Amino acid sequence: MVASPVFGDQFYNATLLRKKKVGQLVELKTITPAKLISAFKTVLEDPIYTAEARHIALKTRDLPIQPKKTFLRWANYIHKHGAKQDFTLKSVELSFVKLHSLDVIFVTVLALLIGIFVLSKVH
Repeated sequence: MVASPVFGDQFYNATLLRKKKVGQLVELKTITPAKLISAFKTVLEDPIYTAEARHIALKTRDLPIQPKKTFLRWANYIHKHGAKQDFTLKSVELSFVKLHSLDVIFVTVLALLIGIFVLSKVH
């Protein structure tokens, strides 16, 4: 796998791929066709990547609960009982201010400004 993280946890995931020897990380800031080709060649031709991918696939197949079975169980549950109550995010019910923590940000910025004002008067 070749990863070019853009935002959020993609950077962590791409680093994890590289660390576990199942993928290459190509930084978006310095990406070039040559770097992409090199990364793909490395992943496709280096036997270490193939061995690690097989190892992870084997571990996934041996999981006590198979992901496909879990998915099908939840899909059947939703089909039978509906998803509205059990799968609705609580954030849908929050006001804009609470959802974006504007109250916390406001108090923090206010405290910071008061602190700067007080320190400027002391010196």
